[in-house]
Amino acid sequence: MLLYGSRANPEAAIDIFSDYDVLLAVTNVHRFFADDHWLSDFGRVLVVFRNPIGLHHGFESFGFITHYEEGVKIDYGFYPVEYLAWAAQEPKLPDDLDNGYLVLLDKDHLTAELKPPTCTAFIPSPPTEQEYVAVVEEFFNDSAYVAKHLWRDNLFSVKLSLDHIMKLHCLRKMLEWRMEIDHNWLVKPGAYGKGLKKRIEPEVWSELETTYVGAGSDENWDALFRTIGLFRRVAREVADHLGYAYPYDMDQRVVTYLNRVRNKDENEHREAGEQNDLPARERIRALLEVIAPGSSLSAIRPLAGSYSNSTRLVEALAADGSQIHMVVRRYVHGNRARSLAWSSGR
Repeated sequence: MLLYGSRANPEAAIDIFSDYDVLLAVTNVHRFFADDHWLSDFGRVLVVFRNPIGLHHGFESFGFITHYEEGVKIDYGFYPVEYLAWAAQEPKLPDDLDNGYLVLLDKDHLTAELKPPTCTAFIPSPPTEQEYVAVVEEFFNDSAYVAKHLWRDNLFSVKLSLDHIMKLHCLRKMLEWRMEIDHNWLVKPGAYGKGLKKRIEPEVWSELETTYVGAGSDENWDALFRTIGLFRRVAREVADHLGYAYPYDMDQRVVTYLNRVRNKDENEHREAGEQNDLPARERIRALLEVIAPGSSLSAIRPLAGSYSNSTRLVEALAADGSQIHMVVRRYVHGNRARSLAWSSGR
């Protein structure tokens, strides 16, 4: 039984939420996967995520990521005993062990031949020019998806491309490279960039924060262009330090395309609004007559925080004098616009 990860690395920053990564070398991993009642021997289980049995370095292994009600989190990793013999014969320890480990229990002396950890795993190396360009291209490739899905009004897809691929994957990696340049490629950025805030310029971090927004169409368009501006600046600095060429022409072609899509989106919404009243008052009155016969329309206004430009908050006065608040959204089917009330209340 080995403790590895941050709690076994003397250079790692530890807090009350730091988990315990435990490697258990056993003769039969399937036995422990099939029967997990032993998890409760270490506390009251809050929730478990079960990684299925798969191959890791050619050996069957699995993990139980376990949260306990007391606030402790233990990641149990099960490997066959042969894994430790293999690791001892390798010229370099696997990254998880090289990052730091402590032997907690070894009845059969399986760890006797393991090399000591260097605690240098997970420090990024300078990217090749091909790797650098690949990140830039992936970033701008997904910017086109953001534009397309903003036009289509697909919120999940917008957030997948903008917040996950463009920022968490591409921008984070570029920020980590920029950070390593300032630290001679000697520091660990941490999982998912958790160490970036302490090591990059405060104004860069503040600019990054402004790229995270809610569900509104306009604010996501603005966030897209702010994300591109930040990425461009950081990527050009990385290119300058590494002697690479930033693909500025491609950058500008994509930005021109994105602006064209945004203008198309805004123009079509404006034209549809002029033609259909976003949605039309006649349709709203017809809906009111069905929902609350005898009511009178008071006001139609944009719904604050709405992702769609075709969504409106409707206020009306019911026949009995009570107030009606209704959200109405316009859908376009072919050349016909239809209004649908999807929530209402008094």
